[in-house]
Amino acid sequence: MFWVARVVMLVAGILAIIIALRPPGLITGGIGASFFFPLWLGIWWERTTRAGALAGMVGGFVAFVVFQLGGLVPLFTAALVGVAASLVVTVVVSLLTAPAIDEVRQLVKQIRA
Repeated sequence: MFWVARVVMLVAGILAIIIALRPPGLITGGIGASFFFPLWLGIWWERTTRAGALAGMVGGFVAFVVFQLGGLVPLFTAALVGVAASLVVTVVVSLLTAPAIDEVRQLVKQIRA
């Protein structure tokens, strides 16, 4: 179990170094790609699930990092690819998992009201 924690810490450290080398674009692009649609859908689409939101955050960030660090597209375009991936992953995983419990749906309705 400890080796898993060490590997995760190593990967997190390497990602932190990479992000620190090109701060503004990577940070804002990665945040946008990770959080925009899971948060927005979580408030406005009752069918969004926890698993869908988490998968959307990870999927959007991974798509952003792959496209940006792979040099496949410019920074702005990588952020758009990440946001689009986040939307698709959030919706698909939310539809494939069980809906949120009624308490959560009522909370979302209260937030919107």
